[in-house]
Amino acid sequence: MLIMSWVGDLVSKIRGGNQEDREIKKLRPNKKHVNNMISSWLIIHKEMERVGILMFMGIFEKHPGVAAMFVDKPNWRGENQSPNYEKKMEDHGIRFMKLLQDIMDLMPNWIDIDYTLLQLGRRHFTYKVPMELIDVFGSQFLYALQPVLEREYCNEYENAWATMFNYIENRMRQGYRCAEKDESNKSSEEAFKLPPMVSTSSHIANTYTTSPKKLQHAKIASRGGKSHSLGGNTPSNGNSSVTLSDKVVEI
Repeated sequence: MLIMSWVGDLVSKIRGGNQEDREIKKLRPNKKHVNNMISSWLIIHKEMERVGILMFMGIFEKHPGVAAMFVDKPNWRGENQSPNYEKKMEDHGIRFMKLLQDIMDLMPNWIDIDYTLLQLGRRHFTYKVPMELIDVFGSQFLYALQPVLEREYCNEYENAWATMFNYIENRMRQGYRCAEKDESNKSSEEAFKLPPMVSTSSHIANTYTTSPKKLQHAKIASRGGKSHSLGGNTPSNGNSSVTLSDKVVEI
């Protein structure tokens, strides 16, 4: 089932993508947007840590419940927070900005950018992050951008980054939904999976497993010596006899 789904997706991409993919491609930033992002990034990348921290502070202020997913204490104001609260917030901010750095380095290779964003969306599903959380980063990035760019901040820069984050969010949601669909298909397959078959020969061999000493006694009995069953000693009546269990073990 999963293989057929994967093949179907591949054929769809070869033919130009499915309807959802084509609609998302229309949201890509144009050349003017890209040029404005590159121009502003010359300033932003020097203040990556500051932008990341301001961004997450804004997220925790406007979406208090989100903080619980990133730090031990969801109180962003610093009351009763864990000792490493600020360090964790800083780490997440830097991690996000490094992702943005990777995207800027790939610009304008949209194939690799799309792959990066789709995989990121898949990981968010794996981490059980609510899909709606994906939509909060763009607005908070713009919130953090103003004090960093200061006089350089302009409508052109704002529009370029707003367009880019709209594209990022849509690609991530697409990856999220793909992972969700794969998980659903996997669960359906598991529900109809038959229990494993037990090999008869291995079952018999396991049933009659015995020690090397008893196995040696069985071989002696088969050559005309004293006959022993594997369960204990049995006097011989003059005929060499080997029980069924002995033969199974020898085989």
